[in-house]
Amino acid sequence: IVLRFIPTIMDETTKVMNAQKSRGVNFDEGSLIERARRLEPLLIPLFVGSFKRAEELATAMEARGYDPDAPRTKYRVLHWHQNDTLAMIGLTLATIILLATRLMSTGMLF
Repeated sequence: IVLRFIPTIMDETTKVMNAQKSRGVNFDEGSLIERARRLEPLLIPLFVGSFKRAEELATAMEARGYDPDAPRTKYRVLHWHQNDTLAMIGLTLATIILLATRLMSTGMLF
């Protein structure tokens, strides 16, 4: 779940940085300490947005009945049956018939 929100947080960081730049903040100049201080106004909206998003996700999971203690489900393994073979043969024949009909109608066959 965390990996899903990385691009979202990066987009939000870009938006907040652009908003700060439009207000005259320059993130590229000054010493390391000065640049770190300029990041404070950037971090607060990011944390607030992240906590808000986490709360919304928790509410959505709770509404859908998520239970972390529930046993894991398993995929059903599919097996090839005789009906699958018959369907494959039927579709192949239908495709051949349709192609032959089309080619005969355009005069490309015979």
